[in-house]
Amino acid sequence: MKSYILVILSVICAVHCNEFTVLSSPKSIEFKGSSEVQSSSLSEILAATLGYSVKGSGWTGLYMNDPFNTAKAVITVVVEGTESLDFKNSKSFNLVGDDTNFEGEFTRKVMDHSHLAVDVDLIGQLNKVETALGTINAGKLNIDVQQMKPKSSKNDADVLNQISFVDGLIDTMNKREDKPTALIVRLSLRMLSSKSPSYSEASKLITSTIEKLNIEMQKLYKNEAVVTVVTVAAHHLSRSKRQTSSKQEEELNKNNPHNFAELTDKDYPVVFNIIFWFTIVLIFSLIAISLALSNVEDKDSIIYRMTGARGKKDN
Repeated sequence: MKSYILVILSVICAVHCNEFTVLSSPKSIEFKGSSEVQSSSLSEILAATLGYSVKGSGWTGLYMNDPFNTAKAVITVVVEGTESLDFKNSKSFNLVGDDTNFEGEFTRKVMDHSHLAVDVDLIGQLNKVETALGTINAGKLNIDVQQMKPKSSKNDADVLNQISFVDGLIDTMNKREDKPTALIVRLSLRMLSSKSPSYSEASKLITSTIEKLNIEMQKLYKNEAVVTVVTVAAHHLSRSKRQTSSKQEEELNKNNPHNFAELTDKDYPVVFNIIFWFTIVLIFSLIAISLALSNVEDKDSIIYRMTGARGKKDN
């Protein structure tokens, strides 16, 4: 009987221990409530914050206060091997479901709108990482660790190496002129046991590193970016599967070099707003002019004066 209870509890934990956390968002976008988020809906939710047309996720936690001022970018950090991270001034939602490829769907949506989407995998990297942003070099860390032993533990060294790459990523983003609309960053704690003495310290370091990334991205995008964190306790997605997926995307791009599926470009929101509000102004101007002309007395009308007998005699 006890074994059955343990199995049920483990299943419940596997479903509910993952989290979707919003660290910051523009004033026009608000995350409210406490409803659960389906992992299969994450790509639609993130795309909606950019103003893209989506099918609808059915999730009630996203509020668009101003649909004409959408987010300029979405930065999502995926952290494997932890149930949750404790962030300050954040909003968290339980993440349910086993869809582990929402990032691939989201980046495809962004690229379909002719925007730049970058997926940066910092798990297990050594000295540098080649990305669409360019080469990301590991930064120099000045961290005084107490429980972690990077010199004697490869796992501890791997976690610290990921943190150093986040610093390198920030430097690369600051130097780049054309900023990505979507940035996915992958980190991991799964190489550490939750019972190990270094796990707690590593979690705090990862948390502070992500908070630093959030601050730097808000400066870079002038507080017009959505920064989120997705924590998944289990193994998220193997690198071999991600490489296979990227190869398939390359083949698709070769078969469709002109990308005829594109419907909008990066200037679409601007052009739409100009046309929309200009049309509204013209309509109300036409109504006002028509009402003004209809209320003009005959003797005051320029049409009456110019078409009268006296007007013709003067000519």
